Amino acid sequence: MSKRTKKIVAVQQAVETPVVETPVVETPVVETPVVETPVVETAKPKKKLSSQAQRYNAQEHLPDGAVITVLATDKNPKGGKAEGRFALYRDGQTVAEYVAASVKAGNPKALARNDVRWDLVAGFISVQ
Repeated sequence: MSKRTKKIVAVQQAVETPVVETPVVETPVVETPVVETPVVETAKPKKKLSSQAQRYNAQEHLPDGAVITVLATDKNPKGGKAEGRFALYRDGQTVAEYVAASVKAGNPKALARNDVRWDLVAGFISVQ
């Protein structure tokens, strides 16, 4: 017999071999009890805002034409990055001029406007 004939015979035998079905065994379904987990609230209580923060939140944005007067006698009443922004204030400067100077120094416009609000509430400047 040649190799090809052997393969054909093997295939024919495989096709002719009866298929034996294995019995299906059903596994019992086990129901697990549902246990309700109590909900634990972990929310932190809200911090009470300082009086200065409350005044800041109540303060509206100031008009661009309002004139700034520097009240702080110390060169750096805040310190850190804010010190450089505070150095941009000049007596007689308008809010719009301060915002423009702060933006020119590389700060966002919103940060400059918020600085004016915060410095006014903190008593570092006055605005009329």
